[in-house]
Amino acid sequence: MGSPVVLTSDARNGFTIRSVSILNNRLHQSCDIAIQVEKDLKLSSELLDVKLRMIGYHQLQNAATATCVALYLRNLGWRILDESIRTGLEDTCLLGRSQFLTYRESELLGLVGSTILLDGGWFL
Repeated sequence: MGSPVVLTSDARNGFTIRSVSILNNRLHQSCDIAIQVEKDLKLSSELLDVKLRMIGYHQLQNAATATCVALYLRNLGWRILDESIRTGLEDTCLLGRSQFLTYRESELLGLVGSTILLDGGWFL
């Protein structure tokens, strides 16, 4: 069919988790995402120290895939800056997934002084 294939798992692409910490009372992982695609298309970007609010290696893989989609759209003529990709990745969150409640939220639940982590990804 002639459709290009872009694989985030390509050996030229790299994405790593540098650290996991709390920033602004929110859990995040600091990551590097480097995309270098040369087969079928020319796509490249290097995003260092991206602060993903969705935690886990699989979320980093999802972020790399989203980066490839944005780069592909850029290749089609869309005006998408690397900084816009970074902002989109850093602003993405899923409430109730690896989410620490703020002091005020814990207080409203009657759990003053408690650290509460919500993780709706796990069901019993």
